[in-house]
Amino acid sequence: MRLVCAYALAFLCLCSTGSQATEPVPQRLADEMYCLARVVYGEARGLRPESQVDVALSVMNRVFLNRRDFGGATVCGVAFYPRQYSSIKGRLEDGWQPRDPNAWFTSLTVAWRVYTKRVVAKGAMRKALYFMNPDIADPGPKRWFANLRPILWSQAHHFYGEY
Repeated sequence: MRLVCAYALAFLCLCSTGSQATEPVPQRLADEMYCLARVVYGEARGLRPESQVDVALSVMNRVFLNRRDFGGATVCGVAFYPRQYSSIKGRLEDGWQPRDPNAWFTSLTVAWRVYTKRVVAKGAMRKALYFMNPDIADPGPKRWFANLRPILWSQAHHFYGEY
């Protein structure tokens, strides 16, 4: 799947520049966008692209903070940090396959746009570090988001930042 991701990213780069790619996409870049696309696919598949962008931006906000409790300064570190995203389990080399190829390509496109800063966080989204879907979230007796600042409600997610 990571090889398919690298080819898809090369295609996206080709389409955005209008010229032929002279070098392959570096593996680290392909891995980072693959990890971001996995979060987008798992957490926002089926939503409007704008809502998927919001999810990707909140992941990148965590990366930019470079905090150990978020998984560090890489997208893969953040994406695969334990108990952060309900859709991500395992590790980068876990053999995961998307079930919906069209949704996967959309997720890759969103990840590429956000990772390459063709879309940047504006306004309150610059501080969004957490999100949840209130329709499927089980906050349990301890509401993990109770001490967080509500930032934005999008199509299916509520986004939060720290005070």
